[in-house]
This record gives sequence, structure tokens and C-alpha cells, in this order.
Amino acid sequence: MNTDRTLFAARKIACVFVAVMASACILTGCSCSATTASNSAANAAANAAEQAAADNLLTEYTLYIGTNSQDGSGPVMSYADAKQLVIDLALKYVGGYTIYDAQGGWTDDTGTPESENTIVLVLVTDDEATVHALADEAAAALNQVAILIQSDRVASEFYAAN
Repeated sequence: MNTDRTLFAARKIACVFVAVMASACILTGCSCSATTASNSAANAAANAAEQAAADNLLTEYTLYIGTNSQDGSGPVMSYADAKQLVIDLALKYVGGYTIYDAQGGWTDDTGTPESENTIVLVLVTDDEATVHALADEAAAALNQVAILIQSDRVASEFYAAN
């Protein structure tokens, strides 16, 4: 769902509601303030639209999982085995995933360039503890010091195609 369109539609509905309420107030001779009715209706509609948009937000986690052992001895298992391990963990902890092959690089403390095959795992969930449990298990199995985890709130929809 497009959040901007949702907010626009809610504001449009609020304006129509305010116009109807103001007209009813004028026709019936009530003494209510059109401005108060307008503000209340606009606030209610805006709050409803914001809640609808928030209901579609989930957290997208991207994990960057290196495959070289922390002791510098190289990978503890083949890249294919490491990738399968990460897939199995994603299914165990979250139930779904997107995975990419990547190459990571950095300069070590002595200035020597280093690189390693890296598994990039993307998960959509609101359970941070589960993501950390997955990262803990992957780090232990692959002998990693750390796994980089990035997170971002994203509008998400599991669209069921016709």
C-alpha cells in the first residue's frame, strides 16, 4: 500500500466529512464551531491514516555474514556449505529469506588488504531477538567475531496475486 496515497485519501475523506458536518450544522442551526469540527475530523482522519500506514511497516534486516575464520586460517567450510547453513538457519528462525553472494573487503591493522566471500541475508520480521539468535548460531558455526546487521523500517505487503 502506498503510504502517500493512503494519507492523501484519508485527508480527502476528512475534508468531505468536515464539509458535510459544517453544512449539517448550518442547516440545523447548531452552535458548534466549524473550526473545531474541522480540526477534530482532520485529526481523526490523519491518525487513522497514520495507523494504517504503520500497520504495514515491518523491519527489514540485512545480515552480512563473512565466511573466513576469525583466526585467519580461511573458511571453516566450503562457501556452498556455509550458504546452505545460512539458508537452513533462516528457515529455522524466520521461515523465509532472500540471499545474495557478495565479496567483502577491508584493510587489517597492519594495512594489509583482506577479502572474503560474504553471504548477504535479507529477512523481514519484527522479532529482533530471533535475528540475533540466528546471527549467534551463524557466527559460532562459521567462527566469526561479528556479523554486521543493518535494519530499516519498511512498508511491506505480502501481495497475493490474482
